[in-house]
Amino acid sequence: MSGHRSLRILLLLLVAGCSASTTNQGSSAPGAPPPSRQAREIVLPFDGYELSLSDYYTVSNARDMLTRKCMRKSGFDWELINRPAEVDEARNRRRYGIIEIPVAERFGYHTNDELLDPTGISRKGRARDRGLSSEEARAANSPGTGCAIKASRKLAKDAEAEVGTKMLNTLGDQAMANSQKVPDVAQALRRWGECMQRKGFGYATPRQAVNDDRWWSKDSDRPSKKEIAVAVADVRCKQRTALVKVWFEAEAGLQLAAIREHSGYFKKLAESKQRQVAAARAVLAH
Repeated sequence: MSGHRSLRILLLLLVAGCSASTTNQGSSAPGAPPPSRQAREIVLPFDGYELSLSDYYTVSNARDMLTRKCMRKSGFDWELINRPAEVDEARNRRRYGIIEIPVAERFGYHTNDELLDPTGISRKGRARDRGLSSEEARAANSPGTGCAIKASRKLAKDAEAEVGTKMLNTLGDQAMANSQKVPDVAQALRRWGECMQRKGFGYATPRQAVNDDRWWSKDSDRPSKKEIAVAVADVRCKQRTALVKVWFEAEAGLQLAAIREHSGYFKKLAESKQRQVAAARAVLAH
């Protein structure tokens, strides 16, 4: 599965690991199972160089404060979203595809709002945006002059956030791709395919299973019984072959090697992250 990096964040929330197809939402399915222990424990070395969800909320709270101050100068208000200080994060929940039986049984390969956004924060943000008048929207979001745009620019300047994440993203993609070539992972993937064959499903890889065109027809935003059966078998075969454990260990090793090879870049990245959070906290302290 293609890797996901988290500060794309809401994006972070689901976390990683599948093709874009998996973000199709079965919107009428209520609720979502909480992340499993295994999902929460998938923490990769590169994760420490990106904002956590709690960090991202801190930066977002600061951006909101600056935006409201600016908007009020123009005679408008700006709703502050109440974001939790601590979050039970599982950013890599889908990095290696679907790995939880309760999720497979309810959604198949689909998702819903609660699974993508368990804290509800992104939904609150969308609701705020929908509630803006045309004048408020222009005041907030006009390129170059919008209050939200200027708030983001100020935070970046205060944090001296000159270190880009393009290299991090590239290295992350490379580690994900190369991890599948590691002998132990390749063997586990073959065993997964054999397991699926025994269950009556002819998929050679998890990617093939999730990207089956039958799951993503235009007239279907909810999983069929067949899709659920395949997704459950997918998870069972991952468990039987220890695929997720083997894959995670291989990818983590490749990421650690990349950190050693590019130590100067990662040192700057860590410092930039610290400055971003410090700049946001300084805004919130006033």
